[in-house]
Amino acid sequence: MIKNISLFKSLFGIHVPIPEEQDYYFNLLQNSPQYSWLSTVLDSFFLWEEINDYDHDRLIQDKEKCFQSLLTTLQNSRSFFNLQEIQSFGPYNEKKFSFIQPENYYLSLDLKSANYNLFCSLDPNFAQHYGLTWEDFCQNCQISSVLISSKPFRQYVFGHLNPNKIQKLLLSNLAPLSNCFMNHGFSLSAVTADEIILDLGSKPEPIAQKFCAAQNLVLDYSFSFPYRLTIFRHIKINQFAKDLACREIYQIDDSQNLILQYKKLFGAPGNMFYFLFRKFVLNQEPQDLDLYFKTDGLVAKWVLSQN
Repeated sequence: MIKNISLFKSLFGIHVPIPEEQDYYFNLLQNSPQYSWLSTVLDSFFLWEEINDYDHDRLIQDKEKCFQSLLTTLQNSRSFFNLQEIQSFGPYNEKKFSFIQPENYYLSLDLKSANYNLFCSLDPNFAQHYGLTWEDFCQNCQISSVLISSKPFRQYVFGHLNPNKIQKLLLSNLAPLSNCFMNHGFSLSAVTADEIILDLGSKPEPIAQKFCAAQNLVLDYSFSFPYRLTIFRHIKINQFAKDLACREIYQIDDSQNLILQYKKLFGAPGNMFYFLFRKFVLNQEPQDLDLYFKTDGLVAKWVLSQN
C-alpha cells in the first residue's frame, strides 16, 4: 500500500479519495487500457518508498536531487546554449482545438517527449552523448525509475529551461508539416507546441485511407521528431460539468475497419472522477466507493438522483 499518496498524485495525476481503499481505485482504473502503465508505476513507487524508509521528507529530497541533476546537465549542454542563442523563429500559427463537430473523427499527430527531442535536434551530438530518449538520459543520470515515468516531473524540469522559447521553437518546427497537410487537402483543426490535429470527417469508411495518406505524408516529409498517430472522436457529455467529454480512441484492424480501443474522460472534475469514469468509460453503474471525494480535508459523498 502506498504511504505517500499525495506525492503519488503530484507525479501521476491520480487522486485517491480514501487512501485506505487505494487498491479499489487502482484496480478500477486498470480496467481501461488508458491505465495499462499503472501497475508498473505502482511497483516502482512502492520500491522508491521502501528505499527511502517511507519517509516523505526523504522522498522529496530525492526528487529535488534528481531534478537538480537533470537541470544542471541540460543547462550545461550545447543544445541549451544553442537554444539561448536563437533570436528569431520561423512563421507559425498556434490554433486551439474547438470540438465543433462531435460526430467527426480526428487524427492526432502527437510528439513524444517533445521538449527532450527538441534538445536532441539542437545539437547533432546530444543524443549520442546523453541518450536517444528521455528514459535513456535519465538512466544515464541515475534517476529513480518512478521519476522517469512521471510526465509532470519531466515537464517540471523543462519548465526551468526557457519554456516560452521552447514552445515557440516547437511551433515553428511543426508549421511546415501542418502546411504540408493543408496543401494535400487535409482540414487542420489544431496546432499546439507538441500536436497537430486533423479533421477526418464523419464517415468511418474512408478513415483508414485518410490515415494511411497522412502517415505517408509524414514519412515523405522525413519529420525527425518521434511521434504517435491516434484516431479519435470527442463526444460532449451534456451533464455533470460544463466541459465534460468522452474521447473515443480507435485503431484500424487488418481489414481496414475502425475498432474502438478505449474511452477516456476530458474535463472531468476531480471530485466526480471515479463515478464518471465508471459510468462513461466502463459503461457501468457507479458503486458506493466511486461516490466519495475530499473537500477541505474531509471525506464527502455524492448522492445521485434516481431520476
